Amino acid sequence: MESHSDFYKSLKDSDNGYFTVESRSGRAFLCVYPPGKKGRPVAYSDVIARLDLFKLSGYDLSFVREIVVASEGRSHDICEWEDRDSSDASSEIQISEDLMEAKMILHPPRGEGKFLSEEEITAQIENQGLYSGSLMKPLKKFPPVLL
Repeated sequence: MESHSDFYKSLKDSDNGYFTVESRSGRAFLCVYPPGKKGRPVAYSDVIARLDLFKLSGYDLSFVREIVVASEGRSHDICEWEDRDSSDASSEIQISEDLMEAKMILHPPRGEGKFLSEEEITAQIENQGLYSGSLMKPLKKFPPVLL
């Protein structure tokens, strides 16, 4: 039988690479994270598709490719991010009538909006009278991702 740490390690080894594109102070920042040993790396075409989705332009294609290939988990300033409608991230908690299930829906920031911090999410959970403690540990695993 596999121990929890062995199971966690096998999950981590299977993680696929992922990336974020964030707007900070009028600039676009790209961060590409490496896959686990058995995971798939980020595809250059996926990054370009996301940059196109955000209507970003003026970035250097070869620099973006270098960032994707390196997959070092560091943010890189790649181009200007034109000002557009902004809103901070938000969340809502839905609790079932029998109080046995709770769901948190996270809404990402838009434009120059800010992400929710771990402390803000924890406070919202605790303000609803829900237990957070060790249940928050899995939350730390997931970085912010803009869709």
